[in-house]
Amino acid sequence: MSRSLRALPRDGRKIRIYQDGMPVCGQEVELARQLAQKGSANHRLVVDLVERGALLMGTEDPELLCQERGRLKSGANLSQDAAASHYDHLMERRDRYIANRINSTLRQGELGLVFIGALHRLADKLPEDIEVVQLGEPRLSRA
Repeated sequence: MSRSLRALPRDGRKIRIYQDGMPVCGQEVELARQLAQKGSANHRLVVDLVERGALLMGTEDPELLCQERGRLKSGANLSQDAAASHYDHLMERRDRYIANRINSTLRQGELGLVFIGALHRLADKLPEDIEVVQLGEPRLSRA
């Protein structure tokens, strides 16, 4: 994937970045910088792109993120089936919000970079006039 990212234009002014878990809040760049300082390689990459002129977009509905956080905290108390069912419904809502956010903010001639977890199903929720190209291989983890 890094080869694909190195091929991006040095001038990032036509790039919009959409980051999984990044709330629409007006403090997106500061949040990315804090996470990069804490060692997040992904957020270091995002900050590098922002410094090249890319625009980091708030990507997710803060309320849905709070629900996800609550679900994760209480997940130990739920049966696996109940947690999976709630997760699927919540993930669907998050994906629809993200797709709508991309569609409403990405302009003609711009490149949108979406950094998103493997459990999301975003491509089928975007309009057909947005071309989706996956960089790199999805990583699978073993439980």
